[in-house]
Amino acid sequence: MSLDVLIEELIAELASDLLDEYPRLSPDKASEIVESVVSRYKSRILRVLTGKRMGIEEFRRYSLYRFLKKEARRRAYYYLRKFKTSDLAGASGFIDSIISCMDKGDYECVRASAIELLKLHVSSSERIDYIDEFLGAVNKYTSGLLFSGKVLDIACGLNPLYPLLDPSRIRPELIIGIDKDRVVLGVIKALERIYDKLGIRIVLREADLLRYPDILRDYTGLDVALILKFLHYAERMRPGLGDRILSLVDAKYVVITEPTISLVKRRDISFREKRFIKSLIERSGMLENIVYSGIIGSEIVFIVEK
Repeated sequence: MSLDVLIEELIAELASDLLDEYPRLSPDKASEIVESVVSRYKSRILRVLTGKRMGIEEFRRYSLYRFLKKEARRRAYYYLRKFKTSDLAGASGFIDSIISCMDKGDYECVRASAIELLKLHVSSSERIDYIDEFLGAVNKYTSGLLFSGKVLDIACGLNPLYPLLDPSRIRPELIIGIDKDRVVLGVIKALERIYDKLGIRIVLREADLLRYPDILRDYTGLDVALILKFLHYAERMRPGLGDRILSLVDAKYVVITEPTISLVKRRDISFREKRFIKSLIERSGMLENIVYSGIIGSEIVFIVEK
């Protein structure tokens, strides 16, 4: 059997496994992800296949096959968590609507358009049904500082849009949003004039916190740090990074959340995530500083006073 045929079989095998693991993927997307992985490691694959003169069945027993499987799953997981649009085209209409509504002083219209915009991001869309309860609880247990103080939003996604849900009441002094997704930050940047009108200073930074967590040292003397549905993901990608990020945050209150339901596989993970957050807080020596813990909507929420 030729090597080209073996590579095709390998791609088909890995794509099939990926679809079993993540049924929300389309077959085309599963194949695209697998092909990108195989292409990157093709020279290593060929060395093993030719050196051992084996077929796919034998290759499956090698650690390289398990590595390829894991890498494909990692990329699929990240893809399914992503912002749903590849550019600003899907968001531009809502951005224009928010600007128009704000110019008219129509805050209800601003809220409605902001909600539609938040629906474009996978993580934000899951919070829509309980967003008011979530923001109210966080504001209450951060002494009102979420709505009025200096806020750091780590791996922010579209969450810095939250003042637009109630512009007459939610006016933090400063929001610092950090995310590695330029598209997401571009959406927020396009609304900078609206933040100015509300008296909110907005600072956006494109950065990969998995690789460069120490940039958090640049932000000190803050009131609230939001780390929403990110720390366990960071810990999986780089063991110890969750502790590192938490230690670098300089804020009076730290809000940590994790989902109760797996975003990709849709299974209950509440016990696991609660245990993870609590152990992280305990290792940081702040177990006695928890001012709130509970479930709001589909998120486990811990608020710690540093």
